[in-house]
Order: sequence, then structure tokens, then C-alpha cells
Amino acid sequence: MTTEYIPDLFLKLSDFLQDLIDKPDPSLLPRLRLELDRARPFALNLFHKRPRNPKEADQIRKGQFVYQGTLHSHTPDFTHEALYLSEQLDLSENQCAILLQHGMTRKARYGRPNADNAVIIFYHERSALLRFLILIFSPTDSDDVVNSGLSEELERFRNDLVSSRSDSVKQETWISKVFKEIEQSKNQILKLKTQLTSTSTTTNNYGFQSTNNAAGNFNFGSTSATPQKVSEKSNEVVVKFSDEIVQKMLEQHQSERRELGQIVYLIGFSRLLNRGHILTLVDTLAEMNSQDPLICHFLMAFLAAMDGECTSATEAEYSYLTGLWHDVTFMKTMTERLTEKRWLVRQAKAVALLQWCLFLGSAYQQDPRIEHETQIWEDLIDQMVMSAIRNGAFPFMVSDLLAFKKKDLLEELPTPVLGPRNEDALRVATADDLLGIEEIFRPEVVSQIDRLMINFVTSLQSVLRRLRNQEEDVHVSMRYQTSNPDMSESLPTPPHHDIEALFEVIAAIHRNAPDSALVYWGVAENQENIDDPTFMSGRSTKLTGFVRWASECRQLGMVQSFYEMLASLATGPRCSDLAYSFLMSGSSEDGASGMNSTMSRIADAMGRINILACSWSSIFGQFQYYIQALQALSMQKNSAPENKQLFPPEVSILKKYAKVIRQIVRYSSIAQATLYDHQRYRPIQTLFALAACPVPLDLKAELLLAIAAFAAPGNKISADIARKCWLTLEHSQILSTNSWDLPADYGTTGALSLTNGQLIRTGILAELEEVEASSQIYPGSTAFIRLL
Repeated sequence: MTTEYIPDLFLKLSDFLQDLIDKPDPSLLPRLRLELDRARPFALNLFHKRPRNPKEADQIRKGQFVYQGTLHSHTPDFTHEALYLSEQLDLSENQCAILLQHGMTRKARYGRPNADNAVIIFYHERSALLRFLILIFSPTDSDDVVNSGLSEELERFRNDLVSSRSDSVKQETWISKVFKEIEQSKNQILKLKTQLTSTSTTTNNYGFQSTNNAAGNFNFGSTSATPQKVSEKSNEVVVKFSDEIVQKMLEQHQSERRELGQIVYLIGFSRLLNRGHILTLVDTLAEMNSQDPLICHFLMAFLAAMDGECTSATEAEYSYLTGLWHDVTFMKTMTERLTEKRWLVRQAKAVALLQWCLFLGSAYQQDPRIEHETQIWEDLIDQMVMSAIRNGAFPFMVSDLLAFKKKDLLEELPTPVLGPRNEDALRVATADDLLGIEEIFRPEVVSQIDRLMINFVTSLQSVLRRLRNQEEDVHVSMRYQTSNPDMSESLPTPPHHDIEALFEVIAAIHRNAPDSALVYWGVAENQENIDDPTFMSGRSTKLTGFVRWASECRQLGMVQSFYEMLASLATGPRCSDLAYSFLMSGSSEDGASGMNSTMSRIADAMGRINILACSWSSIFGQFQYYIQALQALSMQKNSAPENKQLFPPEVSILKKYAKVIRQIVRYSSIAQATLYDHQRYRPIQTLFALAACPVPLDLKAELLLAIAAFAAPGNKISADIARKCWLTLEHSQILSTNSWDLPADYGTTGALSLTNGQLIRTGILAELEEVEASSQIYPGSTAFIRLL
């Protein structure tokens, strides 16, 4: 389909459409229809470009080109630039002459040579086209948009695009064009990289295909060197783009490719991919390596397209799902692609396989006959689930897909699988590129993985129980073999860590996302009364049961990850209140009288742990036990230094306790007031006392941050708490205010001690100068400053 170039068509249309979405106005719909009709052929063509034409080239050499049916004349310099643009953009010579003509009119705006201006115009319009398509395919279900009739207009245009077919023999669909452009853009990026690194002066770059960006970031400074000249030969052009221009073209194509990936995701989310498109999506995913930033976009598109739960109760969505479920060939083919086909990134395959298993389960639940028709039996699905888990689906989600959901200061981050991280990528990448996930797309990643985890936890509870039992059995066996080496005939089997990896995924999803985890506490987002049991759905009941089940884990890694998950699930005013009640209910089960009498060390050097129920009484009871134990040990001059130290498992769990306190108190005024007044827990005194003991810096930092949460403003009692914190801080001498004559090895205070005439720093100052400054890592000082 041949279309006449219209300057700034999509720049103006995308701005108009964005304004209309922001402020729907039914009176503007007639204008919108006209604008969409005018843009339709260009949108259908996507990035298709009129090919280079010898006849057009000859006409350009004669000093003429055609625009809007009129013959225009030009100069010899114009001829050279137009032909060079045609080579570089692999675009019709006459089209390039039109671009160059518009570039001349924009010279005052951009302050650059005409050829540069033409390239800017070319890429700005491509970016605007992608921005327009993202608006078209983005969900528009707000009441104002629906009531104005705008949603219906956009849906009609959307359906026209995805149902269209080309006039070629293959009758290519529009969505197939999108996939094709993504592949061609990858080739073009490689060509431009080669052009940048090549020492050759050759400028022939035939086959230039474009695809990428929608942010309109093809921008330059106001000045630039004039396009370089090369020796003139017969029938050859005499200009060459500077490396700056080529670099910007490269970055533009990288950005365009990500925008195309977002469009694929939005199409999948809208349930508009047919079976052939979904198989193409999977085949493309399988061929992506760890350096391809689009692997996340395509994987999220697959998760959205293969979500077996109806996101909206519409006939179209139900028809979409039933159409897939009852296509036996598709079901078998997809199973083969996800089990037998080799993927370059096996962890991405594992995530896709996990979603596929849940999709099969949804299909069988809707119609049990499908299992017999496809002959994909439940025991095979069970094997596929275990394969997905064993191949690293959960750790991959944390280390790569959710890498932007960073933990708090100085917590160890998992090693990522994906790139780009090579030197060439770093040279042109932004901070977002290093993760492979641009900021605007991150909420979609979180949403899709959240839905995947909810479906997994509620649908595969038997798998969860089996995994936990297997892992606990392995740890018991390892401890037995370690303590009885003569009895063991073989090396112990290395344990898996799948349950703790699952907890870490859920923790990452809800980290720093207030009240996003209400469903795990049995509450819907729009439910006002959190105590009303009538709102509890079957899914909510399963999720609250999952949290209770997780709290009963007693293997070290699981306990650590559970409390990390609990801290994230407690994010937000409503979630923190529910988490507080959860821990309070466990406290009532413990009994009030046994808080200290039953306490002992959390763990030993071998990692064996001894933890009571998940409750406030258990948490504060453990704190008070360690305060007494450490203070007693510090007073024993003949005690070996190693006896005064906490084992790493103890430190880790105590840190998690402090983090849970901090998170709940930070958001819940009820928890802040109730815990502060609790006569047995005495949180301010308890936390300060433990921080004043000889404990590792990272634990001290968490304790200080927990105190800071209590002292934060916003509650009626905040001023009283702050005064109490100042008094307790001075009494603890974490920051010394006295000078005492004490033995140099006295380890309970933070004072400045005078011994043999030497001024000895202890407490936070000593740690800053002797430990943190040397390592250039400042957990204790940072936390102390936050407390202040």
C-alpha cells in the first residue's frame, strides 16, 4: 500500500489522543474518527518503507522530485544529500528528497545541517507512530473513557489493525509485521554497531530496516559538524554522517525495539494474539540470548497471553480462552515447544513452562475432557512443574525480572542471569538498560509475576507441601551424615532452596508497594472493612492459609526468606495493621507467661535452629534472651572471644525480626502505639539494649532502623517516643557522652574510655573509624543518621 508522506502526522495525532484520554470529550470524537481514518494506512504499513527506485534516483540526479503531485527543482548539493539519505535509510529516493526538503525548513529549529534535520524528522515520526500504537493498545477502561465513547472508538481501530492482512501472496497479518520489524531491528542494530567500529569509509548500508523507540529521544545539541565529505566518484554520493549521527541512530533503533516489545506485550495482554502468533512468540523467546533486553517484554507477553484466569468477565475473553483450550493441536505443539525445544536462556523457559502448566490446569478445571483429548496427563504436568522449579524459575524472577525491586541498604543481591552487561552495551546503555527493563514497563512486570505467583500458590498447594517436605528431609539427612560420618556411604545430596526462593519472589513483588498484598491477608483492594469475613473468597482463604503455613517453616533458609516476605507483605497502612494482628494472634497462642522461660539460642554453628511460633512474644522474647546472654558473656573476662559472638544464622534471623518490626511500625499507627506501651515487650529499651551489645554492624543497623520507625512523626505519641528515644540513647551510650575509666576490653558500652593515658573510642564512633571507614561500607552510621 503506497501512502503519501504527511509531515508530523503521528506527532500531532499522538498528542491529540493523549489529551483526549486524559480528558475525554464526546464532542471531539468526530474529529478523532477523521484523524484515525487518515492515519490508518500509515499504521497498517507500520515501518514499511517505499523501496529505492532507479527511476527516482535518475530523476533526483536531474534535479527534480515530486511532492503532492508537484514537480520540485533542487540544487546539486541537495541531490548528493538526498541520495545519501536514501542509501543510509534504505528508503525511496523521492521520499528522502521530501524529508530533506522538510529538513531545510526545520534548520532554524534544530540548528543542524539539512541531512541531519531530515534524519531527526524521520525518527521523530517513527517514535510518534510507536507512541500512538502504545496508546491504542493500552487498556482504557476508566469510567470517563468508557462513558465518553472513546474506548469503543479505540477498540474498533485496534481490531482493524490486528485483523488486517497484507495484499501479498502470504497475506501477512499486522501482528506478524510487528514480529518481523523486531527481528529486522536487531539486524539493523548490529549493522550500525559495525559501522561505528569499522575503520572503512564505505557508507553503503543497504537493507536498513527500522524498528524501535517511542520516547522520541532522537535529540542532538544545537550545533554539529557538517556531514563529512568523501572523494567523489561517478554516480556516488559525496557526504557521510558523523559518528555522532550514527550513534544516535543506533540508540534510536534500540529504543524503538523496546517500544515494539511493549506493543507485543499490550497485544498479548489484550488477548489479541492468535495461536500462530503465540507460537511465534515462544519461538522468538527460545532464540533470545541473555544479552537481549527484549526477553523480558516477550516473556511478560507470554504470561499475559497464557493467563488462564479471566481478567475481565467479557464474552471476548472467554471465547479467547476456550478457543485455545479446545485446540488440541495448539495444546500439544505448545507443550512440545516448552519441553523439548532448546532455549538459549533456560530460566526464561522455566518461567514460561510454569505458566503453561497453570494454563493447562485451568483448562482441565473448566472442562475435564480436555485432558483426554490432548493426552497431556496430570502426572506429566506435575513433572513439568517440577522441571520449571528445578531449572530456576523462582531465582530468575528475583535476580533478573524483579531486579529493580532492590532490597534495603547493604542486603546481598542475587547474581543476575541476563544482560546486557558487556562493554559494548555499557557504552550506549542507560541505567534502565542495564536491567533490560525500562521504568515505564516495570509495573507490568510486577503485575504479571504477581498473578503468576498467586495462581501458583492457590492452585498447586500439594506441590508446595512436597517441596517443603523434601527440602526438610534433605537437611535432616545432611545433619545426620555430618554428625555420623562413619555411618554414611555417600556424600549428602545438595539441598534445593525452592521454597525460600518462592518466598523471595513474593517479597520482591510487594517490596515498597503499599497495600499491594491485601489479598494475602484475605482482603480485596476495594474492601473497606478488613474484619468482615463475608468478603473472604476461596482464593483469599488459600492465600491467608499459605502465609500461616509459611510461618511454620523451621529450616534456616526458609525462615529467613519467610520473614523477608512477611516484611514485604506488611507494607502499607492496611497491610501493616493486618500483619500486626497476625503476629498478635500468634502471641496469644504462645501464652503470656512463657516469653522468656522457654527461650534459647535461635541457632547453632551448624545452622540447626530453634524458633517458637511466629509472634510478637517470640520476637521480643528472643531479643531479651540475647540481651541477657550477651551482657552476661561480656562481663566474663575469661570467656573465649568466640563464645561472645553470634552465629551467622542467629544474626540473620535477628535482622529479619528487626526488619519486620520496622516495616509494621512504619506504616501502622496502631502497632506503633500498642507495642510502645507494651509492658513486657518494652520495644525501645529492648532494641537499644541489644544494639549496645557486641553484635555485628549489619544487625545493629537493622535495630537502629527499627527504633527510627517508632520515633517517626505522624502519630499523637510520636513526640513522647522521640523523647524516650533520646533518653534511652544517652543511657545506652551507643553514641558516647561520658568519659569512663574502664578496661579496654569492656564491651557493653559506647563510651570514650581512658586507659594508660590513651583515648579509646567505643560504640558507633569506634565502628565508624575502625570498621566502616576501612571497608567503605557504612551500615551502622547510615542507620544511626536515619534515627537522628
